[in-house]
Amino acid sequence: MQKEIGIKRFFFNNIYLLVIAAWLVTISFIIDNYWSVNSSVRAVQKNITAKIHGEEKEVEKLATDTASLTKLVLKKYDEPLLRKYLDKKHFLFVYPAFEPYANRILFWNTQTVLPDSSIINSKDSCGFKRIQNAYYVWRRVMAGPYLCVALIPVKWDYRIDNVYLQNLFTAGDRIADNYDISEKEGIAAISSLHGSTLFFLSRNAGVIIQSNTAAAAWLRMLATFCLLLFIHLTAGFFARRYNVMLGCLFLIGMVVMLRVLSYFYPIPLNFRQFDLFDPMVYASDN
Repeated sequence: MQKEIGIKRFFFNNIYLLVIAAWLVTISFIIDNYWSVNSSVRAVQKNITAKIHGEEKEVEKLATDTASLTKLVLKKYDEPLLRKYLDKKHFLFVYPAFEPYANRILFWNTQTVLPDSSIINSKDSCGFKRIQNAYYVWRRVMAGPYLCVALIPVKWDYRIDNVYLQNLFTAGDRIADNYDISEKEGIAAISSLHGSTLFFLSRNAGVIIQSNTAAAAWLRMLATFCLLLFIHLTAGFFARRYNVMLGCLFLIGMVVMLRVLSYFYPIPLNFRQFDLFDPMVYASDN
């Protein structure tokens, strides 16, 4: 009877560790499935669309500020004004509105890329195209005597992918792990600010590595710490209450069970999402 009371008292005094662990896992699940930019197709679609629409609004806002454009074109700007346009997330090019556009560029804020003549002379106000090193949404607006062409990078597409040049989405680095761009029908459509379809998202072939946000990963590690602490305290209780062998068997059994489960389920999380545990990092053709 006293042993039974002792066990109940022990679990009553330490059950809070399991409750904390359960709440931490629940919160991490919510973060991964509702707040993460890479949690689902809809979340990825929403994030990329918001990124593009934000840049399109910036370009449309530019069309109403002809005074600043004139200063830029005539090179009468001060450093704060120039820095404002150099820090934009899109690439801006200004042409005279009533001349052959491609022949004379008046202002540009990048040396990364140039819009081709098909974009500059297009009758459409927006579109999507791969140019040199990336996929871009392009946007044309008239601003008084000027034509403004903006290239909004969506995903980098370098021929050589390495540590310094990575083919990532500008809306989120981890998106490229599971999704890619398709100009044909895909699993989700990305539309412009005014509703025209620009491109589609496709799911990458092969094994999809589920990734966690930094916050969710830390929460799951803390939950694991609480669980292991509970197992440690329980093993110590059995060793003191009954005998050392029982405590050791309980500890070894729980550790082995958790280790076996980790081979089949991401417990506490999928470690392959980290470069240290990714076998592709250590793969060799030799």
